[in-house]
Amino acid sequence: PSLVYFTADWCLSCDVIERRVFDDPGVRAELAGVRLIKADVTANDAAAQAMLRRFAAAGPPTMVFLDRRAAEAGDARQVGELSARDFLESLAAVQETRS
Repeated sequence: PSLVYFTADWCLSCDVIERRVFDDPGVRAELAGVRLIKADVTANDAAAQAMLRRFAAAGPPTMVFLDRRAAEAGDARQVGELSARDFLESLAAVQETRS
């Protein structure tokens, strides 16, 4: 599976996610088999806007979980700040769809 994570330098919630979610040892362990794609939309230019439209994301922070066929996995999408636990629940839902 893959995770497309929309982030930006000016996004305060993204900083919180970097520290509280991506730095969590349990999250790091579970991400070992996941392709993490960070979509930096700091510039908010045409390319960033196109990427946001492609994934129907309003802006950062948004996490779009994709299964092995590159289809969005069920209700796993996360928007806004979240806990490591919430993240792991979404990731588990994606991993279940690939079985």
